[in-house]
Amino acid sequence: KQNKTFLTEMTKLFKEANVSNTGTLSWREFRNYLQDERAQAFFATQQLDSFDARTLFDVLNSGGAADEISMDEFIVGCQRLKGRARSVELIAVLNETRSINKKLRHFLTMGGAPSNSVDPIQSICTDSSLIP
Repeated sequence: KQNKTFLTEMTKLFKEANVSNTGTLSWREFRNYLQDERAQAFFATQQLDSFDARTLFDVLNSGGAADEISMDEFIVGCQRLKGRARSVELIAVLNETRSINKKLRHFLTMGGAPSNSVDPIQSICTDSSLIP
């Protein structure tokens, strides 16, 4: 029931923000919509942090297409960022980062490390030749 209500409300919000009626929400439309106190209040009641509109828009823009997001991207993105889901995903990302860091350190200590006294992780992060 709560999920259906959330979906309905987010669909309504998307349509209100999409003043051009293109079916995609531009950065400009999103920014302008979030300047409205009513929209800010709604986001707050949905446990969505809208203090940094550009970062929020970029996170919602999972497809990375220009400066526009579809209704599906908007709704799914908002649902992922909402309240406890955001905390759970943050913990998952933190755990994955720790795991990758541990594996990388192990790899580098097994012979992949540069032969100087610099921290191997730091040398990788600062060696521009290793960046694709």
